[in-house]
Amino acid sequence: MQKETNKNLIHLNTFGIEAFCDEYYEIENSLELAEIDLSDDFLILGSGSNMVISKRLPQVIHIKTKGIEILEENDKTVKLKVQAGEIWDDFVSFCVDNNYYGTENLSLIPGTVGASPIQNIGAYGAEVKDIIQSVEYFDIETKSFKNIDKKDCFFEYRDSIFKHKLKGKIIVTSVLYILEKNAELNISYGGIKNYFVEQKPTLKAVRKAVIETRNSKLPKPEELGNSGSFFQNAIVKEMKLRDLVVKHENVPYFKAPGGFKIPTAWLIETAGLKGFRHKNAGVYENHALILVNYGGATANDILELADIIENKVFDVFGIKISKEVNIV
Repeated sequence: MQKETNKNLIHLNTFGIEAFCDEYYEIENSLELAEIDLSDDFLILGSGSNMVISKRLPQVIHIKTKGIEILEENDKTVKLKVQAGEIWDDFVSFCVDNNYYGTENLSLIPGTVGASPIQNIGAYGAEVKDIIQSVEYFDIETKSFKNIDKKDCFFEYRDSIFKHKLKGKIIVTSVLYILEKNAELNISYGGIKNYFVEQKPTLKAVRKAVIETRNSKLPKPEELGNSGSFFQNAIVKEMKLRDLVVKHENVPYFKAPGGFKIPTAWLIETAGLKGFRHKNAGVYENHALILVNYGGATANDILELADIIENKVFDVFGIKISKEVNIV
């Protein structure tokens, strides 16, 4: 275990925001967690994506555990135990290279394996909950390791028990996934579907299509600081949707649990904010769901920009959008 004090986290968060912590611990073995006297206000850090660090932190626990272990395997499925510190896309690459189906649509999502169940990450018609069997975690109060089954994780759209009842009480240490060895590929999402008009979809081809699609729309954090999608897509009731369709005939929408999903990127762009800048932060010119750091942006710059966007979308559409990123 490595420990540092007064650590600058500017290179450990994908927004590239300067932020400091009093104590920084780098964990390469989950057993080391029991050796730390955790404060009441600590941050678990993976790859530093999907977050805005808005204050000085007393403790940061950087999970860098590695390992992909095959627990069970038969002709149809494989069960994999993956350590929380594994980079998510490295795990996806491993699965595709070994012809394991289920992660390919989630290619290139930034972050670590440990964050995948917390956020219930998803993209291009897939969600990680569909391949998770259970999650192992370190219980901070008892200093012991426990497992929680998928059914008890209460997975919903970009949500789980880890963001509510268990928040601040546990640290995800590994995830158990079940993947298929032969399954129907999901190419229903528009941009991916169009990719296969003239070619046959294969596991590797779907991963390649997702990567190319994401790279064409999303900035690389090392080139332009960002945390991926800043807001969740909006969910509205049927009555609200009818009202929107009357005023905006081209509004895109999809049936979803709880109502109808409207792409928040469309709401932001239609509200006239695509490419909008506030101080050193801005709405990415190629994708309105991405807020970016143009250099030297502070957490306040980004949060002020988010407030401007939320207020404008509500003024134009009467829809309150929610942040997907974690504000810490």
